[in-house]
Amino acid sequence: MEVTNKTLATLLRRMASKNLKEWDLKLPYAELAYNRTLSFATSHSPFETCYSINPLTPLELIPLPLSQE
Repeated sequence: MEVTNKTLATLLRRMASKNLKEWDLKLPYAELAYNRTLSFATSHSPFETCYSINPLTPLELIPLPLSQE
């Protein structure tokens, strides 16, 4: 957990370097970037480990509506 927090803190610091007060607006992007990154230990991203997919965009994470037949 410490490594994850350190990695996310570094990522957020770099993403919000111009305006540190807007770090919370960058958090979803940092989370997506982190969850898409391959792990050295498993050679899979956290998304692949949990869902068997590695989404390219956040839109791929939205569940499709069920058909209303």
